[in-house]
Amino acid sequence: MNLIPKETLNLNEDLDYEISAIRPEDVKIDDTGSIEGKITSIQFLGSEIMYYVDIGNFSVKVKGGKYEDAYKEGDSVKLVFDLNNMNFYKSGKRVLPVSVPE
Repeated sequence: MNLIPKETLNLNEDLDYEISAIRPEDVKIDDTGSIEGKITSIQFLGSEIMYYVDIGNFSVKVKGGKYEDAYKEGDSVKLVFDLNNMNFYKSGKRVLPVSVPE
């Protein structure tokens, strides 16, 4: 789970929160993304790859696809966060309900 402080990355301007939480599979490396980062580490997990992407002073875990589609350490990438699968917390309590896909 990625637990991201609001001061590191504010993903919801309209919400009063302290921490956002998102699973690595809900963060994608995609050229259309608006959040830029650099791959600092790669962990091979058999059929999947876990990327650790530095977005300033914070590292985000991103679950990738197959080995042959792999990026390399040092690659600059753009990230897209699935906000429908993200939770926001303040003082340890969720401030936005989880969106359930239909």
